[in-house]
Amino acid sequence: RRGGAKTTRVGVAPADAPPAPRSPSPSSAALGSFALSATSTTPSPPRVNPHPLDSGGVGWDAVELHDLTGLAWAFTTPSSTDGRKITRKACEAKGIKMTGSSDWRKEDWIEAAKPERGDVTFLDTFASVPSLRGFRICWAEHGVALLYVPGKRRFYTMTDVKNGVANAKADTDADGVIAAIESIRKKEANASFAEAYAIATDPAAAAAAAAAAPYPGSDDADGGDGLGLLTREGEASRGATDRPTKRQPAPEPQTCVAKWCVGRGVSAAAFHAEYGVHFDFHGPAGVISQDVVSAAAEAAGSPLPPSAVIEWPKQRWVDAMEEHGIEPSGAHAPLSSIGRGWKVCWVGDAVERECPAVCIWAPEENAYYTLGSLSAAGAKAPAPVEAAIRAIVGVAKSTPPPKGLKAALTTDNDFLTLLGRKPSEETPTSVGTTGGEMAAVVADAAAAKAGTLPSQLAARKVEEAEEAEEEEEEDEEEEEEGGDAATAAAAAAA
Repeated sequence: RRGGAKTTRVGVAPADAPPAPRSPSPSSAALGSFALSATSTTPSPPRVNPHPLDSGGVGWDAVELHDLTGLAWAFTTPSSTDGRKITRKACEAKGIKMTGSSDWRKEDWIEAAKPERGDVTFLDTFASVPSLRGFRICWAEHGVALLYVPGKRRFYTMTDVKNGVANAKADTDADGVIAAIESIRKKEANASFAEAYAIATDPAAAAAAAAAAPYPGSDDADGGDGLGLLTREGEASRGATDRPTKRQPAPEPQTCVAKWCVGRGVSAAAFHAEYGVHFDFHGPAGVISQDVVSAAAEAAGSPLPPSAVIEWPKQRWVDAMEEHGIEPSGAHAPLSSIGRGWKVCWVGDAVERECPAVCIWAPEENAYYTLGSLSAAGAKAPAPVEAAIRAIVGVAKSTPPPKGLKAALTTDNDFLTLLGRKPSEETPTSVGTTGGEMAAVVADAAAAKAGTLPSQLAARKVEEAEEAEEEEEEDEEEEEEGGDAATAAAAAAA
């Protein structure tokens, strides 16, 4: 449309449109009472105005950007991975419980994003960038102009683009990217983008426009606009003392689950130490297997000699693996569509071991990732979680299918959760790693209470080794004393 930008609120049908029939879904009942499940919540403190936007070259993913500005665009659908996170946060911020959301279908998430529920607005003010496949230029009122970069799956400011943040993905220099963007600005149909772009690229105009730009704040706060957005004037009237304090960093994750929850990978040695799982594609004398054996030997109180890595033949490593109870598993298959050396691995008894049923070996990182950890890592992940899921499903559907992979996927908590198919609590599934920092803290706390933190397990094994050594010394002393007594008795008899 000429002149102004049009916005589309996903899920809102024209007033004269007849209601579309829809087959009942397991979540229909949950959605039927969805609006009634709201509870009163204490409003959070207002945030500092983030405009004019400045990412410092880091950018924002869709969820981070919505948290910061309240902006989202329609190519992020409500039922997508990021769309579900945005909608869920919006509903929870209004005190609406998301009971049964793990079973929701596409139309259910669209319902949840409607004004009477989550009230998430997905803008249609975006356009594909000519000659740059997958790139999208996005804009909004008050001088917001951002470039969405595929692969990185992040939004960047025009300053970031000029500094070359998109060059690698665009396979051109910054001038080429800017030229492609400006070709959109010159089109008469995109007058609203031209205005936003002109403001975004002019520091003085951007600063002036920022004063009127809304951003997420508090509904009932002085200076608010009644829509959960606080104006800069309202912010100034509050004073600096009302601003939220800087969030304290989360504690360093210790367990494998905690590391996965915050988007990290886990070494093969740590994976085996916690779950007793090791895979044979590393080879019995490979560097990764050597690390696993060395860690197991050290935990048992009998560290390997430093010369082992250089001098030991393959058979010595095989014997050492047997000695320490390391049983390599063949439950893995290549993920060649992602990269060379990538593997999908699965654990048949994951529910009993309390570990993920499916994980991925990333050779560039020398680490195992769960689907939850890839999702949590976002742009920092070694591979996009969507690509990983497609690759794993492709392997599972291959002919002949790898034995055990399909069964593992039906119990993998992350796989089911990310696809919106998580079963009821009565159905047993493997441990999940999609909960973020809070879930990581809970996992470490539970492990500490159970005495299963890696540090606690290592200390316990050292104590057991010392006790065994003391018992052995006592047995030797008793044997010596018994021998001395027998000798003395024989001498007395003589």
